[in-house]
Amino acid sequence: DPPPQAKKHIFGHSLRVSSTARDTARAGHLWLNHGSWAGRQVVPADYMRTATVTNADILTNEPESHWKYGLGFWVNDHGKQWPDLPRDSFAALGAGAKMTWVCPSLGMVASANPGVWTRLDDESERVALQNELLVILCDAVR
Repeated sequence: DPPPQAKKHIFGHSLRVSSTARDTARAGHLWLNHGSWAGRQVVPADYMRTATVTNADILTNEPESHWKYGLGFWVNDHGKQWPDLPRDSFAALGAGAKMTWVCPSLGMVASANPGVWTRLDDESERVALQNELLVILCDAVR
């Protein structure tokens, strides 16, 4: 049986994860290092390589405009998610506009935890705002 705090959703049970921007930035650091933490491989590197590019089933069965999701990550290997950002970038995006964005080619992790922000309910507006902010950050480190 699931724990009593689990919520039932269309895809089954889910749990809420409470985290700070610092917590998610640490996860981003793990992902940036291909699943390695302090010299110890805690997530298989092969999994990280597969998870951070567009999923093969999506490439086969979805229109090109949907080529932006890997295995649990929004990905940019085809330039569909953030057209102005490096193709190796990927992100974990969550409720309340939480975002942990990783760009291996720039050695960069950006994490935001703004809380509930109704301005970001529209996906296209949210992605455009992410793109705008992340372009500024990328330009600052190039």
